[in-house]
Amino acid sequence: MKHLAALVLSLTLSLLFISFSAQASNCSGVNGAIKDVVFLAQPNCDLAEGVSIVVNEIAKTFGGPNITVIMGSVSNNASFDLGHLIELPYQMIFYGQYGASYPMSRVSVITSAAHEYGHAIFHERVKKEFPDKFGDLAAKFAKVSDLKEAVARGKATSEQLSKAALELAAAPAYADFSKYLTAYSEFYADVITVFNFESKSAMLKALYYDQMSDNEYYYVRTRDFDSKPSSSHDDMLSEDHAKLAYVRAYVGEFMWPENREQARVYADKILSAIMVVAKEDIKSGRSPEFKEMSDRLIAELKKP
Repeated sequence: MKHLAALVLSLTLSLLFISFSAQASNCSGVNGAIKDVVFLAQPNCDLAEGVSIVVNEIAKTFGGPNITVIMGSVSNNASFDLGHLIELPYQMIFYGQYGASYPMSRVSVITSAAHEYGHAIFHERVKKEFPDKFGDLAAKFAKVSDLKEAVARGKATSEQLSKAALELAAAPAYADFSKYLTAYSEFYADVITVFNFESKSAMLKALYYDQMSDNEYYYVRTRDFDSKPSSSHDDMLSEDHAKLAYVRAYVGEFMWPENREQARVYADKILSAIMVVAKEDIKSGRSPEFKEMSDRLIAELKKP
């Protein structure tokens, strides 16, 4: 089962960064929606406090749960574990097609934090909208999340975490959650990010580096709200992060907020529209391809 293998692999890889010297943050500027920051490598209060500022800006405007940040070493990825943990690297670093590495500025980490907190907001809405379908799954996500934090703090074992992860991945609703909701979640997390930074290209700027290949550039452009996708690259739109590229372009052109209050209203309308079409997807038992998914979501967004 590929979902189970992917989940266990991601959990195992994240454990590689866990050190017995992991320590809680004593950073004075970490507060509000961030309960704590756990450093797995060298402490960096300046970065943690920058993340805290952005997360609290988002929570104030769009709402959102309290979370804990685990900050590891360098990586090309960040994640929200669908519980209460956002995992961020100390520095984002991307790798080119010939193995060269390209370190990114702290802006990439902070932008990634905003995106991952967008997932947290999305997941809270899913729990309210689908209590019967995904309620038990959410409880399993929470258990795994608690254990991941406990392992990071040296208060639980990796064996306990692996057992809980296997139980989660074996849950019948796990595959459905991934199948029906992942593309919508990636899109909405990007919406929260670009609205918060008041920049249609916030995601593109966070992911772009000069040495990337043409295909890599066309792919990261699918995350941009300031340009329409080229039909010649529609083959890239089957991937969940890129699948709703046409809806990003629609939001950038027709739903771009003029202020924070309008951003809140538009974000809520977008999230409500997603819930409508996601329920239709689940009822039909199929997840549509990118064009049908985009057309249906845009049609829902056009409703008064």
